[in-house]
Amino acid sequence: MKSSKKQLKKKQASRTKRRLTVLLFLALNIIPILMVGLYLIKTPIFQSKMSILLPGKGSNSNVKLENVGQVSSSSSSPFSQQFNPRANYKSILESRDVAEKVKRQLNLAEAPARPKVKLLQQTSIIELDIRSVNADHSQELAWAYFSALQERLSELREDELKRRQQSTRKALSVQLSTLNDSRLKLLSFQQQSLLLDKKMMSDHLALISDTRSKKSSLSAEIKRLEYEVDRLSKDLGISPYIAAKALNLQSDIRFNVYLEELAIINVKYNEHRAKFAKNHPEMRKVQQRYSTARANIRKRSEEIAGGFSAQILQNTNLGSSKQLASLFSKLLMDNAELEGLNAEYEQIKLNELRLQDELKILAREAAELDRLEREFQRAEAVYNSAAARLELNQSDIYASYPIVQLLAAPSMALNPISPNPMIALLAIIAALVLLNCGGVLLWQRQAIIQFLLKKN
Repeated sequence: MKSSKKQLKKKQASRTKRRLTVLLFLALNIIPILMVGLYLIKTPIFQSKMSILLPGKGSNSNVKLENVGQVSSSSSSPFSQQFNPRANYKSILESRDVAEKVKRQLNLAEAPARPKVKLLQQTSIIELDIRSVNADHSQELAWAYFSALQERLSELREDELKRRQQSTRKALSVQLSTLNDSRLKLLSFQQQSLLLDKKMMSDHLALISDTRSKKSSLSAEIKRLEYEVDRLSKDLGISPYIAAKALNLQSDIRFNVYLEELAIINVKYNEHRAKFAKNHPEMRKVQQRYSTARANIRKRSEEIAGGFSAQILQNTNLGSSKQLASLFSKLLMDNAELEGLNAEYEQIKLNELRLQDELKILAREAAELDRLEREFQRAEAVYNSAAARLELNQSDIYASYPIVQLLAAPSMALNPISPNPMIALLAIIAALVLLNCGGVLLWQRQAIIQFLLKKN
């Protein structure tokens, strides 16, 4: 009796356990069904996709300033660097600043959720996934994100350009100061020195060369005239000085009167000497007149030509021989020309010495002028290069932040991506299979254990 009661209790306990296990299985199967049901009744989510492209081709600029310098500017491809600018753009798209710009553009109450950004490997393409509870709104958000990205990139480019310009202008002000100092030094030197420019040095050398050429030509002409004067002096037996005195006597009226009187008396003297004896009164009278005329000639010669010249010239009558007068005149003219050429030669020698002294000064000043001009040209080249570089920097605004192109416009979400019935069906099937299999294993674990032990 007792054993039957015990067996009855065991059977009842076993039935109760089975019922509880079935109830537990049912409860466990209901849970995934409820969860999938909650998933299916949640608010639908729509997705808009878009793709943007970052061109990777760099640009080069080259500016050559004639006689000043050369400026080169190159922008290599950003993708050839150690970092990928697409990662920067991803951070910008996910930043709070871009979300705030989208919020202002669409007048939203709060900032939208960050978009999902995907970088395609081995390309310069960025894909964006923008989600919203409204199909039209998701596409509108995508356009707003693209516009906000462009606006943010423009701000970053302007900030970079501003910082570059500040740095370049600061350096430019220093270089401008250096250029002005070099210009003032050059102008001050030109105002105080004899040398104004390099052409003046070449002109001065040309002037020295011309002076030496004139000096050489004059020297040859002086030697020729010296030979002529010396030859005439020897032929005439008088010096140019005495020839000048002779011409002075020739132009003197009283001397010419005395000469004419001497000629007349000389004729009478010869006539009387043929007729009368030496001591005849007429002969003595003529001889006295002859002596008086000779004394007058000698006295007048001494008055005009001096005592030494008078002794030589008192018997010279240029009026009686035109050829002799012409030779005396030529001797005098050649000698006068010779004296003029000698004076000119001496003046040229002085000019040559003065020019050589000036050349020494100009040579020192030319070296200093060349140094100052080189400093000025170098400062001008550096300043112009910096100014050109500033202009190039203003045109090269895509070096750090490449231009963004819309590769694929934001798509229109026709169907919601969530909840997805297929995903819900697969999820519930998988959950029920796993739960039921697990439950069966737990329920029959003792039988399975005993079967395995018996088998072993």
